[in-house]
Amino acid sequence: MKKGLLLISSLLVSCSLAAQTIDWLPSDDTHDYQGIALSANGRYIAGLSKATASGFVWDTTDKKEYLSGEENGSILTGVSDNGIAVGYDTYDAPTIIDITTNQTSVIEEGIAATPYSVSSDGKVIVGYMTGDDGNVHACLWKDRQRTMLPEPTAEEAGLGGVLGTDAKWVSKDGSVILGNIFEDMYGQGWPLAMIWRLQEDGTYKPDCIYSDFYDVESNASKPYYSFEAAGISDNGKWVSLKTKSYGTYQGQTALNPDRLARMNIETRQVKECVPGNGLLELGYITGGISNDGTVVGAINPNNRQAVIWKAGEASARTLAMGHGLMEISELYNSAAIGISADGRYITGFGKVEEGASKTFWIDTKGTTNGIANAETTAKHVTTSVYDVDGTFVGSSTKSLPKGIYIVKTSGGKATTSKKIIVNK
Repeated sequence: MKKGLLLISSLLVSCSLAAQTIDWLPSDDTHDYQGIALSANGRYIAGLSKATASGFVWDTTDKKEYLSGEENGSILTGVSDNGIAVGYDTYDAPTIIDITTNQTSVIEEGIAATPYSVSSDGKVIVGYMTGDDGNVHACLWKDRQRTMLPEPTAEEAGLGGVLGTDAKWVSKDGSVILGNIFEDMYGQGWPLAMIWRLQEDGTYKPDCIYSDFYDVESNASKPYYSFEAAGISDNGKWVSLKTKSYGTYQGQTALNPDRLARMNIETRQVKECVPGNGLLELGYITGGISNDGTVVGAINPNNRQAVIWKAGEASARTLAMGHGLMEISELYNSAAIGISADGRYITGFGKVEEGASKTFWIDTKGTTNGIANAETTAKHVTTSVYDVDGTFVGSSTKSLPKGIYIVKTSGGKATTSKKIIVNK
């Protein structure tokens, strides 16, 4: 039985900065993009174009868009390294778009199903379909042929009852699939992370990875009150999770807000993000995960700020301050959704004052010419300088007081940000 418990909040302060480059997808009356998936190689972004009521794929190299069909209400939720994207439309028809031919088609006729993502090589599509029992059930498609994934019984799952499964993410070679099993919680499904592993005979075997961590009885006998899937690394080693762990408040057992978490599914070790870097613990939304275990997401579901939780670090940090990307701080309700396999590229979206969505694409290893040279020789480049609190202090790096600053340079559609330290 799930019991209502108090939520814990805390505030810790610190700051760390690094240089990045950022680019923006078009944002106007005909381009209202919400980027919700990034290919493993970081080249393609897929999602929803609210302006055209259709799914889109954006090629960050060629700066070109592909639409899944105007006014069909489709959303694209996964995209491969060669630009094959999958999703669903208004009628829950499983949809695929191939940008090499710019053709959109239904993967399988006559069913209500959601193909949620596709392997980076484009060969395996995973998702779920609604069964005769009214519940969703995990499946995959290879060469447009559907296979239902096996589901554990309630006894095998260690649960009082099971209300179906879903499959949402898949590793590069299709050897590991991540999704959820739904615990029967008073007739409602409570999602718990599970995986399926490819066997030598070509079948998949379910693995309830939550079993050592999730507290079925809700008496704090195990560390987590919830343990929900959020993403899988391309190498199939890591999964990102949305967790809610137990803590104490005024000497009583209580619940922490939702947090980012990562699990090494080879060692079965789970690490939960802890408050820090100046972030209020107001709850997290978890996004994708890279091959080294770096997780992206957002903090505070009611007023989101995009965050990144790097591998090896205890706490997340905002993209805006933690990485010198001041433009993201100008958005409201921003979230980082996808990260490339090597951790170099990040995508997500937020809102602008007019209410339209604005999608960003970050190159964390982007380079820039010297700031001083940019100011004096490149007239098309504008410079903005911020202190570590995010306050604008001027448009020149000259005569700055001693301290740490973020210098943002903008030219055309590209923007770069760089940390400088003034010691004079």
